Amino acid sequence: MYFLMELERDLLLHPNAFGKHLHEEVRKALYKEVEGTVDSRVGYIILVPRIEPIGHGVVQEGGFVKFNVKYQAVVFRPFNSEVVDAIVTHLDEMGLRCQVGAMIVFIYKDQIPSELQYDSGSSSWKADDESIAIMLDAKIRLRITGLRFDAQEIFGVGTIKDHYLGMLQ
Repeated sequence: MYFLMELERDLLLHPNAFGKHLHEEVRKALYKEVEGTVDSRVGYIILVPRIEPIGHGVVQEGGFVKFNVKYQAVVFRPFNSEVVDAIVTHLDEMGLRCQVGAMIVFIYKDQIPSELQYDSGSSSWKADDESIAIMLDAKIRLRITGLRFDAQEIFGVGTIKDHYLGMLQ
């Protein structure tokens, strides 16, 4: 789910960033370019806690300079069949939409136990005896059944139709 990874990236800096604080400008450019983004190879990059010493850049055509920067990153990387805790952010008759860290997970109605039915009056999924009610902002446990990495987000589909999945008390 969460990993500390060693990564590397080439950054292009415009000549107006050159000066006695050049390495600080490279750091700022790296933070701006990678933090809060999705890389389909590693997942969602949350934070860059450490940057290796920055070497010499290579002048490119047009005056830009390319720096190869090695850094550590805290990444969020979900996997298929992983069981995770989530917060319900949207409910309707089609299913549930949940937030798991930086990922949105949709649970289609066929992946919700058959004893739960959608109640449009209270906008929740309820059991007939009302012993269980999944409402907005409820905490649930789900299993990820599929993933898609987009340019800026991670989307997943999941299920709560298994043992020990569903509402968290």
